[in-house]
Amino acid sequence: MYPKLISSALVTVVLTCGPALAAFGASSPVPPTPKKAAGIAAAQADSAAAGRALGLGAGEKLVVKDVITDPDGSTHVRYDRTFNGLRVIGGDLVSHQDKAGKVKSVSWNASLKVAVSSMTPRLSLASAKAAGAKKSASLQKTTTSSAGELVVFAGDSPKASPRLAYDVVTEGFRADQTPSRMHTIVDATTGATLRTWDEIQNGTGNGIYVGTVVIGTTPGSGYSMTDAVANYITDLNGATSGTGATFTDADDIWGNGTVSDRASAGVDAQYGSEKTFDYFKNVLGRNGIWNNGVGARSRVHFGNAYVNAFWDGTQMTYGDGVGNTHPLVELDVAGHEMSHGVTQATAGLAYSGDAGGLNEATSDIFGTAVEWYANNASDKPDYFIAELLNLRGNGTPLRYMDKPSKDGGSKDCWFSTLGSLDPHYSSGPLNHWFYLASEGSGAKVINGVSYYSPTCNASTVTGIGRDAAEKIWYRTLTTYLTSTSNYAAAREGAIKSAKDLYGTASTQCAGIVASFSAIGVPAGAETCETPFIPLNPTRVLDTRNGTGAARAKVGPGGQVTLTIPGLPAGTAAVALNVTATNPSAASYLTVYPAGQARPTASNLNFVTAQTIPNLVIVRVGAGNKVTFFNAAGTVDIIADLAGYYVFGAGAEYSAVSPTRVMDTRNGTGAARAKVGPGGQVTLTVPGLPAGTTAVVLNVTATNPSAASYLTVYPAGQARPTASNLNFVKAQTIPNLVIVRVGAGNKVTFFNAAGTVDIIADLAGYYAPGAGVGYSAVSPTRVMDTRTGTGAARAKVGPGGQVTLTIPGLPAGTTAVALNVTSTNPSAGSYLTVYPAGQGRPTASNLNFVTAQTIPNLVIARVGAGNKVTFFNAAGTVDVIADIAGYYAGSV
Repeated sequence: MYPKLISSALVTVVLTCGPALAAFGASSPVPPTPKKAAGIAAAQADSAAAGRALGLGAGEKLVVKDVITDPDGSTHVRYDRTFNGLRVIGGDLVSHQDKAGKVKSVSWNASLKVAVSSMTPRLSLASAKAAGAKKSASLQKTTTSSAGELVVFAGDSPKASPRLAYDVVTEGFRADQTPSRMHTIVDATTGATLRTWDEIQNGTGNGIYVGTVVIGTTPGSGYSMTDAVANYITDLNGATSGTGATFTDADDIWGNGTVSDRASAGVDAQYGSEKTFDYFKNVLGRNGIWNNGVGARSRVHFGNAYVNAFWDGTQMTYGDGVGNTHPLVELDVAGHEMSHGVTQATAGLAYSGDAGGLNEATSDIFGTAVEWYANNASDKPDYFIAELLNLRGNGTPLRYMDKPSKDGGSKDCWFSTLGSLDPHYSSGPLNHWFYLASEGSGAKVINGVSYYSPTCNASTVTGIGRDAAEKIWYRTLTTYLTSTSNYAAAREGAIKSAKDLYGTASTQCAGIVASFSAIGVPAGAETCETPFIPLNPTRVLDTRNGTGAARAKVGPGGQVTLTIPGLPAGTAAVALNVTATNPSAASYLTVYPAGQARPTASNLNFVTAQTIPNLVIVRVGAGNKVTFFNAAGTVDIIADLAGYYVFGAGAEYSAVSPTRVMDTRNGTGAARAKVGPGGQVTLTVPGLPAGTTAVVLNVTATNPSAASYLTVYPAGQARPTASNLNFVKAQTIPNLVIVRVGAGNKVTFFNAAGTVDIIADLAGYYAPGAGVGYSAVSPTRVMDTRTGTGAARAKVGPGGQVTLTIPGLPAGTTAVALNVTSTNPSAGSYLTVYPAGQGRPTASNLNFVTAQTIPNLVIARVGAGNKVTFFNAAGTVDVIADIAGYYAGSV
């Protein structure tokens, strides 16, 4: 094969195609590589055991479609399903396994169960074919054949009821000469049409010329237009069927750059095929459309004045355009259309609903990526689709990725009925996502082209770079999406992919979250983890003196929104030491991201005349704002900033079994004496690794002789003016404190007034690269012994314990942040929270006296099955727990 410099015509086309769905029975037209085939065969041999592990029902069998192996040995096995021998449409799934073969998670498509009550159709095949013919008549001008197959149709969602159905395929031609393979899914019981789609979709185009290109050819008696991986070009010479004749040439000089030489169109098609193949191989590591190292055939000069190009599941086909003078063979066409083949060979996204929009946008994304990869000076890379076609006659592109609605039909933002639109319009939000993820929001000039990309949530998005966005979306497509995936699944899969490729606390992961939120896709269970930046406590809110908010108590049902000052870009959450003081009634505070729905869970619970502190870790809303809500009565609110969680920087958390490191009542870690007014105690925190930046201490003030407060800060540094615990005479008050350590891992405790005993238990530490990042969640109640939530509806007795399984945690979770409240205690006591199944520590998390309601944030390691145990020392008490976040994975 000898690449030559060739003069040719590059022509652009509107990019549209709807490939056959892999989950609907399509398969690669060429066999996989021996290594790939061996992996598939091994997985198929294990498919029965895999089905049992997944809980599949009787009659269900798994058919392996693909196996992806990650560098760490993890595998992702993509399956189709059959039921009692029938193909299941929409039954595909991906099983994600660790290197030992244990299933970590499953990406299900539609219904988890695909059994149907009867295998006997009431409707005849002839009647189903008639229904298919009626549907296809609205699209096809002529029909050449019709066939039907009895299948199980699983539906489009987990709530769908599987149906016995016929898949009727009606083949023919549209009025514009485009081949058509129309699928009609007909209910075999009722005769209702359940879904229709055409494997081949159409488009229109115009053309321009752009100089010389390099293509691969094969020498023989002459030369053929076939490159080293068998990308080859044939001339249909006006036919609408058949393979055509491969281009040949005597001197390896192809075309003359005009349509007068039929080879010119072939050159452009070959150039596009090669650049697309090279992009997928060199950038994404995919060895061709089918990942087997084999190229694809492209047919040019299809039909008569055919203004279209399409991928039909096995090959590319190009028409010659209006007057047979504008071959539709430009680079964008190959990138877009051949990417439909990649989608077909992987997720098999349907060409309807949200999946249809994801399908089209995927081809726009990779068509754009191929254009940037080729970097052809005559076809300048940009974020426009078919910008050279001039279809509207005013020089504007067909589609815009920065603001899709500029084309007059596409949508910028996701909404619940988006899937009812044509896939070319419902593709808009994902195209918008790709631009935002790559380049960020706002006005920009990129490669000499001006863009303006607003967001749907008024946020500012910082791009992670086109290369990262491309790789993340490719992994999402190949590893996490299934045939009827929606935008929510796309968001979840993209976040998982970013974590897989770049780390759980990476800026890339943060960028994916921000860019999907910016197109209006709601947050799901999947989040990024964020390292912690500890600060000396700084007062940011005090309603008693007007700091950060109006100088006034917060009334019943009232709220205060605070802009947290001094936070860097990318901040995901903050640690606030919040104190409720001077309450006129029993109430609670909830702290949550401003601009978002208020959670039903609380952060501080208190009764009349109590002063109650609690550490709150809360996600920030747009503009780094958080809102404080008061349920009843009036109350003053104080908040001190202890630190923040930010993507891509900071220290990770390592939880330890709670260990008592100081107790002035018995001389542990300090002198055996109360701390007097204006007094301080310095503690060397034991057992910390080199590089520790901060510690998490559960600090309790007990036996105070006067109202006072404690401030905990790095030893040897100036004491902050903010406090960590506020308390009144005779109160026992605990609070979780995140504090930076001074030289020698030392921290100092300062008491403002009166005398007080101080207890400190080590819960964990932060050190760069030493642990895991934090994922904040919307506070959610997971246990309440008053109502029976998560445990029996009964107080916990003396020496009693309750074990809770924390719901919704991802694989690899090591610890959870729980806001724990003890209420209605019959005696002075304490609670200890620890990993279920492990030895109970001697340290405590909450200390309280009779009739007190005390909250405290607890960071506890989880035991097997994500379980934690709550132990009560004396008397009876109700226990409430709200999850605030979790620590998972490695960074």
